[in-house]
Amino acid sequence: MTGFWTLPALNGLTDRLGTTGIPVAWTLDALATATLIYTAIITLKAAGLPAMKAHMMKEDFMASAFADGSATTD
Repeated sequence: MTGFWTLPALNGLTDRLGTTGIPVAWTLDALATATLIYTAIITLKAAGLPAMKAHMMKEDFMASAFADGSATTD
């Protein structure tokens, strides 16, 4: 469709399989693209998880340390 292939080797699949190769190549290329996108999403979420956990731990600490008002500095 766009002329861009995630795996350029799939472009030549039509030469080997004929007209049947076109939908097979499109399907395999879509699966390869989806796999790369999903891998990128998982990587970004894995990188953000420690930061989110640290933020949640800080909120819990602040809530427990200063909730009752007894920990004031007079």
